[in-house]
Amino acid sequence: MPIRRDFSFSGLKTSVLRHVSLRRAALGLSIGQALPESEIDDICASFQRVVVETLLDALFDAARWHDAQSVGIAGGVSANSRLRADSRQRGDARELPVFIPGIELSTDNAAMIAAAGLRNYRAGMVAGWDLSADASLALT
Repeated sequence: MPIRRDFSFSGLKTSVLRHVSLRRAALGLSIGQALPESEIDDICASFQRVVVETLLDALFDAARWHDAQSVGIAGGVSANSRLRADSRQRGDARELPVFIPGIELSTDNAAMIAAAGLRNYRAGMVAGWDLSADASLALT
């Protein structure tokens, strides 16, 4: 079974933008006026649900496709409480262990890079304005 690849985060964001625009127009709101808080809450919850379901569908499809004995989730996304709960529930239902780091270790890669940069800065190491992105740069 091939892994599903028909999801676009850009498309989801565009869909949310269109939905908000249509709702604002239907409610007669002018630019700068916010949707009612209950609608914002519903939109956010729906967005989270779709993203979590899509990520977990892909994860568990890939696990099945590759006959994985367990799966792991890491990085900043692993701090999401719904993702944590839903992944464990799916893992239990499939008898597939799910490994997720403790919340204190569920950090975003950007935060880790910033911490490394701060450590270097405090040690007197600075780069010139000509520094370019390079995934192989040392973090020392």
